Amino acid sequence: MNNNLFMKAKAYTFCMCLLLLSTLGCEKEEKITTISSTNKKIKTFYTSELNSCITLLDSISILKKIEDNISLYIKARKHFKKIEPILASIDKNNYKSLNAPNILQVQEEDLTDIKIRNPFGFQVIEELLHESKIDTLQLQRTLLITSSRLKLIKKNAYINLKDYHIIWLVRDQIIRIATTGITGFDSPVLGTSLLESQYTYKTLITLIDFF
Repeated sequence: MNNNLFMKAKAYTFCMCLLLLSTLGCEKEEKITTISSTNKKIKTFYTSELNSCITLLDSISILKKIEDNISLYIKARKHFKKIEPILASIDKNNYKSLNAPNILQVQEEDLTDIKIRNPFGFQVIEELLHESKIDTLQLQRTLLITSSRLKLIKKNAYINLKDYHIIWLVRDQIIRIATTGITGFDSPVLGTSLLESQYTYKTLITLIDFF
């Protein structure tokens, strides 16, 4: 009789272990599925804003009135700022290049290897569009490089963010707004950095809602 009770207890314990493992497995699978679904939503938002930004930049033409080109630039920059928190998190180097100031970059490996790189990106375009005499060749070159870089970013976009990544992303963006947005660093001529900070805050709210 004791032997039967022992076998029943052993079988019961084994079944409970299987049930517990099964439950934990389901919870883990459900969490993975949820994260995957959330990243798809983020990527859809990200690529949609990238597409709008690229289309507007490609619409800027030296054949158009300067006022029309500035209007197109402002709209393109709005979409760029909306993806700023994500882009700066997943592709920091490209973000820095696209939002770099209009200053020559000098890279010196040694005395015989000095490289000078011309800047490109939104700050450069903004300054070129507001010059009294526009350098059309430089403007076309900068627009082409900036648009090509955005298309490359879109083509290679890969988003795999976890909960803690979103916390870091929100923290970094708030610091970024405090250091460059409020001071007007990244909008040297139009001075719209404070207004654009609203777009990035809305993106942060959207990302939090996704999770």
